[in-house]
Amino acid sequence: MLYNNFYIEKNYYINESDLENIRILYTPIIGIESVALYHYFLDEFNLVDNPRFQFSFKEITKHLNCDIDILHDAKDKLEAVGLIKCYESPLFKNAIISINKPLALKQFQQSLLAKQLFKLIGEKKYEKIFFSQQLFTLNKEEYINNSKKYTDLFELKDNKNTDLERINNEMEKAQNINININSVNVLKPEQFIKQQTNKEVTVLQKKMIENLINLGFLDEQINLFIDFSLKVNDQIVINYIETIANDYAKKNIMLTNDIKKELDVIIEIKNYSKTKQNISNLY
Repeated sequence: MLYNNFYIEKNYYINESDLENIRILYTPIIGIESVALYHYFLDEFNLVDNPRFQFSFKEITKHLNCDIDILHDAKDKLEAVGLIKCYESPLFKNAIISINKPLALKQFQQSLLAKQLFKLIGEKKYEKIFFSQQLFTLNKEEYINNSKKYTDLFELKDNKNTDLERINNEMEKAQNINININSVNVLKPEQFIKQQTNKEVTVLQKKMIENLINLGFLDEQINLFIDFSLKVNDQIVINYIETIANDYAKKNIMLTNDIKKELDVIIEIKNYSKTKQNISNLY
């Protein structure tokens, strides 16, 4: 670790099942210190409302009652198994710890980590962990399905529910938005441009990406700027993106969540202005 101070970000919902997977699958590989550190990052993120709150590695040594060498080792192991990512900025002299979800059981079983777990806990324990999660079906050859049908109990004519249709439509829209958000998070800027425009990346666009990287922005943050330009201008306007990015860099708006919030506010203002103008044109 080059710097003592750091921010924490979390881009995924982590539930109790995820934490159980960490305890059962990851603990033998990374050790209890790393598991404790992961929980520390997660708890601190959930306890603080301000996304720009700076944490301190020295504070962690006090909280977890360990020395700095143990902390370094625990952090390195979390990075190695993909539970966190660490971004360091020579410009701002601090770091960003990004918390990731653990692999689901099936994903874990197909990863390199499964081999390490098998080696550490042995065949019997390994089978117990994965075999206990299997689903079983009973032989029903000598049985007759006497289950009631929907029409046995409910009338079809009363089934139309406009509220439900509206909710389903809203959920479908939200899913489409989430697909785009996932693209922002996981794709390289060149891939994101190609996906959104169905065109090859130009030389000028590549230069723009390079300029934004030099300002200290991450791939997903550059994708947010590109997505913003597409929403506002219906195209990638390089000067427009670079102007906003330079302004954010000067104001030290460098965290993904902060950038997204700022851009979302601008979009809301522009949409409100358009709506107001359209209403004015009617009268």
